[in-house]
Amino acid sequence: HRDNLARVCRVCGVRFAIKGRKPKPVKNFKDAIAHLYAGYDVDEDGESVHPPFVCEKCRKTLMYVQQKLTAGKPVTTTLKEKLPDFNPHVDGSCGICVYKQEGRPAKKPHIPPSRVPAADVCTQPTSPEQESSSPVPGADVCTQPTSPEQESSSPVPAADVCTQRLTDENIISEACKYGYVHLGTAGSGALVLAKYQANSLQFTVSQQLHIKHDRTWEVHIHNKQLSVSDQPLSSLNLPTVVKKDNQAKFFLELSYCTICTGNIGYEELLDAKREGLAETVVFKKMGSGVAAIEEKGFRVIEGGRTYDRTIRHVDCQLLIPNNRLASRCDTCTGYGSTLRKALHRLHNKPSLDLSHSSKVANKHLTKKQMEVKADDIQREKKAQKNLVFKTKRQVKEAVEKEGCLVSKSQHTFLQEVVKSTDTVPFPENTPQHFLFKQQQEQLQQYNSKTMRWHPMMIRWCLAIFHTSPSAYNIIRQSGFLHLPHRTTLQQYSKFTVPTPGFNTDMLRRLGEVAKIDQQPEYKKNVTLLWDEMKVKSGLVYCKTSGELVGFTDLGTVNEEIKAFEKRCREEQHGVEELPDLATHVLAFMVRGIFNNLEFVFAYYPCQGFSSAQLSTAVWEAVAILEMMGFHVRALTSDGASPNRRFYKYNGEVTDAPVIYWAWNMYRQAGREKIYFICDVPHLIKTTRNNWENSGSNKGTRNLHYNHQDISWKHLTRLYHWDLGVERQAVGLRLLHKLTEDHINLNPALRMRVNLAA
Repeated sequence: HRDNLARVCRVCGVRFAIKGRKPKPVKNFKDAIAHLYAGYDVDEDGESVHPPFVCEKCRKTLMYVQQKLTAGKPVTTTLKEKLPDFNPHVDGSCGICVYKQEGRPAKKPHIPPSRVPAADVCTQPTSPEQESSSPVPGADVCTQPTSPEQESSSPVPAADVCTQRLTDENIISEACKYGYVHLGTAGSGALVLAKYQANSLQFTVSQQLHIKHDRTWEVHIHNKQLSVSDQPLSSLNLPTVVKKDNQAKFFLELSYCTICTGNIGYEELLDAKREGLAETVVFKKMGSGVAAIEEKGFRVIEGGRTYDRTIRHVDCQLLIPNNRLASRCDTCTGYGSTLRKALHRLHNKPSLDLSHSSKVANKHLTKKQMEVKADDIQREKKAQKNLVFKTKRQVKEAVEKEGCLVSKSQHTFLQEVVKSTDTVPFPENTPQHFLFKQQQEQLQQYNSKTMRWHPMMIRWCLAIFHTSPSAYNIIRQSGFLHLPHRTTLQQYSKFTVPTPGFNTDMLRRLGEVAKIDQQPEYKKNVTLLWDEMKVKSGLVYCKTSGELVGFTDLGTVNEEIKAFEKRCREEQHGVEELPDLATHVLAFMVRGIFNNLEFVFAYYPCQGFSSAQLSTAVWEAVAILEMMGFHVRALTSDGASPNRRFYKYNGEVTDAPVIYWAWNMYRQAGREKIYFICDVPHLIKTTRNNWENSGSNKGTRNLHYNHQDISWKHLTRLYHWDLGVERQAVGLRLLHKLTEDHINLNPALRMRVNLAA
């Protein structure tokens, strides 16, 4: 038995031949096997149960895996997802020792028909029933060749030849030795033999064998017919005609064959996929058609557990030869990975917020979850209707109880009284007196647009509007007070006309906000930041300046270079180019290091800055800030390609592995350093996004550390475990700051730094 084990591969379970090179022990690759098969330790293998070597193909694959693990790189192989199972040796039924060599069968000697003696031809009918019927071709002829000794001897009598004929009784007797049961005769007269499984009080036929009168045969597995030319029967080299000298071998080969169990152990997936009262579950392909179906009515014991249903692929081979140690055919084994992925998605489906205020997109919800969310929305809609109805009823009751009804003439008279009265029911120099006078003046206007509001009134309205625009609109539209329109307020909120580049008014306001003359020296240290923002492309007419706003403006120097390049292209091609419309805005911001200064003081409409264009704009911004009295200590930006090239071309090359500083040419004759800093929020978000794409979302990353995978699924499982649903501890959380927004990200949530930090 151990000699036979030495010729079987431990990884793939296939028997191999030893040719020249000695096979490698499986223990040489225990690290690779532990990585591929969930930490399996080959040192625990039994010497009399498990093979000690691996085949040449698996050896090359495991060597490749070990090299990848040593280099810290991800590993992908074509090996099976599970190691084959091996059982202890049992005399007479050991799958390792009872092995049939595959390959081309030995040639049989060919005897011409003319050399067959007449005694070899049987003309006697085989049974009394056949005497009245025409003889069946092939059934009355003994096809066994005679030996040379018999040819030289006297002819064999016809009665002696007939005794060697294969009858139904002979076939039934031989089949019973290998576990077959005679079920009777089919409609075509074929002999029906079967193997069955007993399940409680039910008997299920697992294999059915039809042997016809001409002794050709067919195998039926789960009501599907297999002929001798079908896989895997063609690999067994079974005879096409059952004879007396080969019937023992025929039944032995078939009895050693096992039936494919399909994919068992997916009861949870079957229950989740079942629609209504459907008897069977159908698994569809990606495009159209059926990939696999649920099959019931059989019994399989595996791992100490009994299964009575399986998922079988439509192209299942059904029968597995005796030289295969697996319990499933190749087709069902390959489809098992698809089922495992489906079961994994079912287990890791997050417990989404299905309330009416949920921010989870509907495309991430199942049909049942969408029904639950729709029911909650309907309940909330009904509750809001009841609230509105209740509020209207309360207001109506208050008006009917405390209000008084006036006619149209009385209403007009009261308006005239308010407009013409000089008596104000409030003391002078009070806010109430001022508000009443403003309302009275507005009522006296023939057209409300001609009202000239007091600056104090404008400031009060601006304070409300900037606090809450919605609250300001509600007060204005209620009719209790007459207030300026929001467009009027926006005109007063601008202290200058915005222009691209460095605006003088903006720089003056920066000096006023920073109070640069009153600050100590250490508070003048600042950082210059810049970033691009995506804007809607288009042209807008400015009524103040009379210009069209929306074209690109890269600054004086960059615009001159761009105009020169444009003129050269027009002369070369002879086609006039249209002005470029801006698609992005590059904004410059100054931020204090030792104070709370934050001020955006310049912007450039563009289609994206190159590193050369960025260099001119950045150093111009540094020069302006230095001349205003600030000390620029660092330049901060994100990790975009133009920014990295700007640092590379303008930085000082040292022995350090990266370029991170340059000389500030506007400070002390250029002998002060100015440092380059990548924006930390962008780095944090980039790290989080790469983590999310490792094993989840887009799946474009495969992070690992010290041969250990780093996957977003680890965080997802931790979050669901912390919720306590599975461990019956709902509400008792350890990670109370971790929310659904941290786990299920959308494009808007990915932009928020507080969810990444």
